[in-house]
Amino acid sequence: MNFFTVSAIALVAIIGSIHADKQLPHYYVEKSFPEAQAECAVYLQVPDDRLQRYMREGYPDEPEVHCLVLCVLENLRAWENGTLQEHVLANYFVPATEDCDNAKRTEKCLVHLPQECNGEPCVQAYRAFQCYYQNYGTLTSCPEYVPSYYAEDVQLAYDLFDMLDVSEETRRKLAGGCFPSGPESQCFFFAYVTRFGAWSKDAPLLHNLYTQSNEEAFKKDNAETHVCLTNLNKLACNKSKCEHVTDVFSQCFGSTMLYKNWLAVFKYAAMTYTKH
Repeated sequence: MNFFTVSAIALVAIIGSIHADKQLPHYYVEKSFPEAQAECAVYLQVPDDRLQRYMREGYPDEPEVHCLVLCVLENLRAWENGTLQEHVLANYFVPATEDCDNAKRTEKCLVHLPQECNGEPCVQAYRAFQCYYQNYGTLTSCPEYVPSYYAEDVQLAYDLFDMLDVSEETRRKLAGGCFPSGPESQCFFFAYVTRFGAWSKDAPLLHNLYTQSNEEAFKKDNAETHVCLTNLNKLACNKSKCEHVTDVFSQCFGSTMLYKNWLAVFKYAAMTYTKH
């Protein structure tokens, strides 16, 4: 067995281990609170010794801490247009097992926050964060799905038009609001939801989908969703993977705003796409 044969076998083994043991990053972002905080400390030029003090002291009520917290929440997409995205921020806290009232205490705190905080976004974000920090649970260092914005979703579609060499005919149908329009459009959709972080290992990633959209249909305990998924899985053996994924989202989640937004993204991207 020569050197090139051994090298080829080793490469195949490495690629196989990557496929088997590690979830590919694709296009979507997962980030932990400490990672977002470390990034913001760089942007705001907060020295490490001061950052460590802020963490030890539970994020004290100081102007620099206020803006550090705003930066972190924006970084994690947990703060948007002056509003706390609670379903996103909650992912970064672990409630105590015996604490059954954490959500109620947190909501009570948020309800009683001053509405304006003198128009200071840093202070608004800080006060909202403290409601979670003091009441909801313990901050976790685990990475979580970071919701995407519209421009990123459009870029994802552009990229896949190139990567999959999607035909002009399929793009024309997408531009006309026609989806699905055949096998190619279904396989484009399969690739899109996979890179989006919405599908993996033959199932929708409900946690990511709920974090993205905050819609009831994506909650893990939604009975209607589970019945729909179970029924479609029974038929999956008679379909291609692309067709099955398309059916799952169009039939189980077709009425959600997220699915409708995707169709709008496909339409816009197909209308404005320029082949590279």
